[in-house]
Amino acid sequence: MVSDLVLLKELPAAIQDSVAAYTGCIAGALMKEDYLEKMEAAGFRNVEIIAETLFPMQALVDHPAAEGVAGGCDAVAAMAEQVAASIASIKVYAAKPLH
Repeated sequence: MVSDLVLLKELPAAIQDSVAAYTGCIAGALMKEDYLEKMEAAGFRNVEIIAETLFPMQALVDHPAAEGVAGGCDAVAAMAEQVAASIASIKVYAAKPLH
């Protein structure tokens, strides 16, 4: 079983291009469907999402890099609204055949 962040919808360009968001595992996250397809392409079978929760936006807003990503205090709230329901944490079960 693995746990990872995935995207449910595209992120705003300011976040996609942010080094801080990339190092925080947000900007580099894959769309959920692409993530699951890549697991199957890597040879995993019985790929199944065991749990899925929305990423807590307050964690993003409170992160020290949030102002740098958003471009200032006023932009942090707007950024949080734009990405609400865009990021999920998933736990995925999969099996890889021995042959």
